Amino acid sequence: MVIGTVLIFHNLYFTPVKVVGQSMMPTLQNNDFGVMDTHDGAIDKIDRFDIIIINYPVASDYFIIKRVIGLPGETLSENLTTGALSVNGVAVEEPFITSESLARTCAVNAGIACNTTVTLSSTQYYVLGDNRGNSTDSEHGIGLVTYDMIKGVLFAIEGTCSDTTTSSGTDGAHIRICPIRSYRWPTFY
Repeated sequence: MVIGTVLIFHNLYFTPVKVVGQSMMPTLQNNDFGVMDTHDGAIDKIDRFDIIIINYPVASDYFIIKRVIGLPGETLSENLTTGALSVNGVAVEEPFITSESLARTCAVNAGIACNTTVTLSSTQYYVLGDNRGNSTDSEHGIGLVTYDMIKGVLFAIEGTCSDTTTSSGTDGAHIRICPIRSYRWPTFY
């Protein structure tokens, strides 16, 4: 009875999520699956280093998963060559990423500044992928994230999709499904 109650709660309260791509490695792997909390209470309590799911481009059915680095009202500075990050003038350690994935390639000739400083408004978040050299995020591509773009907070990763197939939905959209799953002990975020 307890297991049944837990399963019902899990399936009704949380929303499934699947990781596609390598932008959050080594924390999250391609084809990992789990659940996110889409309730206002979770989104209203987002803290630095939480992993969130963002609707991008806005009003599309496409979602990306990133880590919150900067919160509303903060000033962030990042050196893209060394990966050094400071928030409001205080150095911030990021123990969840490796030195190989930390630094990005920057070059003045490529139009990418090697040092970035940004001050966030009261509704903006600064998000980055853990695999900085291979991520579309606030630094490269999506810009600053606003509250209304956030769809959920990652709660747990529960396993890996062993096989991924694509099917067509009733509206003609292609839906990626995960028919074969390998479960493991969940990692909670």
